[in-house]
Amino acid sequence: MDTSDYIDQYFEPLRILSEKRCANTEEYELVLKAYAFAKEAHKNQKRISGEPIIFHNIDVARILVEEIGLGNKSIIAGLLHHTLSDTEYTKEDISGLFGEKIAELVEGLGKMERVFAAQDKTQEETFKQMLLTVNNDIRVLLIKLADRLHNLRNVDELPVEKRARNLGESMYIFAPLAHQLGLYTIKSEIENIWMKYAMPAEYVEIQEKVKKEMGRRDKALTIKYIEPITALLKQEGLDFKMTTRIKTPYSIWAKMKKRNVVFEDVFDLYALRIVFQPPVTDREIEHQLCYKIEALLNEYWEPYPERRRDWLKTPKETGYEALHSTYLTPSGNWLEVQIRSRRMDDIAEQGIAAHWKYKGIVPEVSGIESWLVKVRQTLEDKDTQSLAFFDHFRPSSLISVIYIFTPKGEMRILPKGATALDFAYYIHTHVGHHALAAKINEKLKLLSTPLSGGDQVEIITTDDPQVKIERLSAVTTSKAKSLILEALKKSGADPINKGRNILSRKLAEFGIKIHTRLINKLLAAYNITSREELYGRIGAGMLDLSNLRDILLKGTPTRKFVSWVPEPDWTRRQDFNTFHFSPCCRPTPEDELIGFISKKTRDLYIHTTTCPRIEALKRLHKHESDRVQVSWKKQRLSTSLVKLMIRGSDRLGIIFDITHATSLGMCVNIRSFSLISHDNIFDAELEVYVQNNDSVQELMAELKKIKGVQTVKQLEQ
Repeated sequence: MDTSDYIDQYFEPLRILSEKRCANTEEYELVLKAYAFAKEAHKNQKRISGEPIIFHNIDVARILVEEIGLGNKSIIAGLLHHTLSDTEYTKEDISGLFGEKIAELVEGLGKMERVFAAQDKTQEETFKQMLLTVNNDIRVLLIKLADRLHNLRNVDELPVEKRARNLGESMYIFAPLAHQLGLYTIKSEIENIWMKYAMPAEYVEIQEKVKKEMGRRDKALTIKYIEPITALLKQEGLDFKMTTRIKTPYSIWAKMKKRNVVFEDVFDLYALRIVFQPPVTDREIEHQLCYKIEALLNEYWEPYPERRRDWLKTPKETGYEALHSTYLTPSGNWLEVQIRSRRMDDIAEQGIAAHWKYKGIVPEVSGIESWLVKVRQTLEDKDTQSLAFFDHFRPSSLISVIYIFTPKGEMRILPKGATALDFAYYIHTHVGHHALAAKINEKLKLLSTPLSGGDQVEIITTDDPQVKIERLSAVTTSKAKSLILEALKKSGADPINKGRNILSRKLAEFGIKIHTRLINKLLAAYNITSREELYGRIGAGMLDLSNLRDILLKGTPTRKFVSWVPEPDWTRRQDFNTFHFSPCCRPTPEDELIGFISKKTRDLYIHTTTCPRIEALKRLHKHESDRVQVSWKKQRLSTSLVKLMIRGSDRLGIIFDITHATSLGMCVNIRSFSLISHDNIFDAELEVYVQNNDSVQELMAELKKIKGVQTVKQLEQ
């Protein structure tokens, strides 16, 4: 078989898919014409692997139609997407043969290639320029995503340096992009390929544990869950299929990091997914069937209302619709059940593109096109708000955001640590400026109250603007802070600039200029969280600098802390290794406590007596000897400031591991932490408050155990 016949044979599956996908013969013949054109244009061109480059074009087009669900124009653009960059053909040639729209798509992909070819760009700048090449046709993004996905699936072919860059771009740009587009399956695949190469040991370890665990559970899963539900739904005459969703290695690893738990404590390794086919494609009928199935399950198992998520009447911005319910099973485990129609499942797997397969149904949300317009407007805006977009579009979004719901069930994504006032500004600038108070889960709270994932928040507003400099201390996001400062400037009051000038003049009397270390000292002395708030309070006359000289002359700081520590009932049990606070209920000194000893690790896990999992835990720890009473004990500590220098090999997660080991592992208060990375080596300075020299030595020993840390030294103050 000669090369031409071999290529034709490789094209055959795409030809069959295109014939089914195209609306008419004219569209189908245009696809065949594009294939013949691309085959000739790329004749004798090969990839690094030695395969004809046309194979890559064919595979990209297959991803577009098979996995994303696009139509003939995208198939053609996929076949032609390298013609402008790798051949002598021009945009005019493409336009003359295939039409202006196809030419625009191919040209847009060529522009995007130039964005990624440029060196020394930050992630934000790359993402910004990539979006600005789209020209309002989202298919450019989708085709580029398919192109990158195919390259990732063959990343072994690339040289090591190019492979590393390809993986990094994919993880930090294309995975978040796929998430925004609703392409969750592709997002998960990108994350897992990245982890496979970036963290091979952890990837293999988790993958093997999942295989072992699911092999052990598979039969029990079928008997306990799938068979009873199948029988229940068949009795109702429903046309459905049921599958299990198993967490990916990356998803498991991210959850372990986020919640600081071991693999054995990840309880939602799997979930059940029920996908049904309604008698007719009608949104209202589909919703009714979802609620009917949920009602049947509620009779069979005990539901957990707090973890119920209804994305039927208020879909996500990507168009995602589903009903998620969580149940406490007889075995004491939590089981999530996802209920969808076939249409909803297509949208969940293929994102916004799947809407185009259902001509009679228009999403109730604005859709990804309006999101794209909003992003482009934000990026092109020159004012202080333009950078706020990047506050909530980070590659670490998996572990740094929370999902908050409005009373109507609409969801907003905010950075972790955001307050009720931050939420108000994420709803609308006007709401933030006029916010008076907040109802969090039906309880009246201050606007400065930090939010937790899953909270339902209602903002109470007033007719009069409430913008004041003091509100900077009630928000944590850059977006909210910039909006508050901008409003103050527009009102004619600029206390920040005024305060900076006042402080400069005061310091000049002592022969001192403003610098970062000095500002940090003043922030600690006045108990203020940011430089802007410090200047603003001074400029507004709220902060008296009469004691500035005493603060400047103050030596090495010593602090007294009053802390509460858990005290287990040692008279009953002493044979556990150590104790941990449970991440599911996060006990505070106001809570009553109870502890359970893990049979696997022999560690004591401390919960509140009102923990939502308490009944399940009691069933799992039936013997009284596995339970330990725990009370709070007040502890007063006098501490001194110590600075440590840490050096080692840079890697993803090193900052998290250092701060986690210090704050949570050793219960040591951190005053400041800074890290500089160069040539894969990092240098860090860590300032902490310690009780005595033994505490310093113990902390240094603990830090040296962290993977990648090479040296830890104490510096002279």
